[in-house]
Amino acid sequence: PHSGLYEIKAISNNIDDSPISITLSNHQNEQIKFTLSEGVFSFDRTKSGDLSFSADFAGIHTAKRISNTDALTMHAYIDHSSIEIFLDDGQNVFTELFFPSSIYTDIRTDGFSELKIRELKSIWR
Repeated sequence: PHSGLYEIKAISNNIDDSPISITLSNHQNEQIKFTLSEGVFSFDRTKSGDLSFSADFAGIHTAKRISNTDALTMHAYIDHSSIEIFLDDGQNVFTELFFPSSIYTDIRTDGFSELKIRELKSIWR
């Protein structure tokens, strides 16, 4: 994927088997990482790109998983500076901003039993 615009649909049939994660990165070693471990979702943007505008921007945001099922569904939309993540059919939702110096073109995943990544087209010309 090279556009920096993605849709990701993923399922983990048994989250107790191993933690799940999605990492997006670029060639400048900037990255964002989303994980689920021990019932807690975490979104890490401490290495996401430009952080100079606010000391409060960098950080790891967390939320306790609401669903108590063994399976997890995830649907995410990613563009050049934001991500929307819908988990367990919207029971948990993350919206995060980031400002990388170049778009994230590398996507790494772990712990999913089903995964579909679709590159999206820009609506702007």
